[in-house]
Amino acid sequence: MSALDRPVDARLPAALRAGVAWLCLLGLWSDLPEWSRCFAVWSYGREAYLWAPWALVALAAVGALGLLHDHPRRASGALVLGALAGLYALVPATWHNNLYLLWLLVGACAFTPGPRAGLRWLLKEDRAPLPDEGPLLPWLVRTQLQVVYLGSVLVKLTHPWWSGTGQVLRWAATVRQPSQHHGWWNGLLAPLVSVPWVASLVDVGVTAGEATLPLFLVSPRWRGAALAAGALLHCAMQEWLFPQLFSFLMLLGYFAFGPVGDRAWGVRWDPETRWASALGAWGERLDWLGRARWEPAAGAAFRVTDPAGRALDGPLAVALLAPLTPATVLVYALLALGDGGRLAAAREPLENAVVAAALVAWAAARVRLTAAWSAP
Repeated sequence: MSALDRPVDARLPAALRAGVAWLCLLGLWSDLPEWSRCFAVWSYGREAYLWAPWALVALAAVGALGLLHDHPRRASGALVLGALAGLYALVPATWHNNLYLLWLLVGACAFTPGPRAGLRWLLKEDRAPLPDEGPLLPWLVRTQLQVVYLGSVLVKLTHPWWSGTGQVLRWAATVRQPSQHHGWWNGLLAPLVSVPWVASLVDVGVTAGEATLPLFLVSPRWRGAALAAGALLHCAMQEWLFPQLFSFLMLLGYFAFGPVGDRAWGVRWDPETRWASALGAWGERLDWLGRARWEPAAGAAFRVTDPAGRALDGPLAVALLAPLTPATVLVYALLALGDGGRLAAAREPLENAVVAAALVAWAAARVRLTAAWSAP
């Protein structure tokens, strides 16, 4: 049986559709400040038609809302695709590679078959089971992500500002980031990346990583390591360079490579402990892909057991569960895009701090999990 004949758990396509629709809405919202300036320039001599690009943005938002609820799926997706294409035809300055990737993923979500299941279904406490559906949507998402990586490698190998020179990275660290962004990660990285040989080394490393990730992602043996490395790469890029929508589309797409419904993780919480009971209830509701077994039980307030049988108790164990659900990506995107770029001076340092704390918590949980396993 080929990969395109094997049915998949419908929870994965449902999560991908809801996630792409959510990111579409946030992307439109975050692009409005820049687009408003483009519309103002475009309207010189066309003042009577200034309403047209705004109407197309509104139509795209209406279509994204329909896709978020998965009703009606094809009409909603067609509305988003048509509105974004019309916006580019009318005001070409609005287009960006991020929107091109979004456009492709919206089309894949809208026109692949499957049962109706939007965000409302995903958030239900007792979700009715869905029949398995064809694997076309996850396959299209996986293929598109691999194409993105290979296309990026080709650009880096042929463009004189890349090609191992590190020129783009030095410019980003010393010119672009200080003038356009307010995060503090660049202040830590700029002294290093501004050194030519360090920038060249990072340039080569990123290119090599993007060239090998598509190969490792299709290898069952190396997929887990590739997913972890790719997620860390995109988190680092987001917190340093703020590519915004692109980061979250790629992170969401990674779930198309992972398992669904394996229940390989175990979560037990004490129903008599208020905070543990709340974490257990909401964690189970947000476990959209069915990666864990959720069981209320007396004993440890909150315990997470990994597939190898290693257990970690306490609030820190929550960090182990965050990478298992697409809901984490959607919350991350809300943090980064929810202000629409209007509060960047305050939001970007806060985002840097929150993501750094989350990564440290995850690393600490992994270390404690390993230490608990190896203790006599």
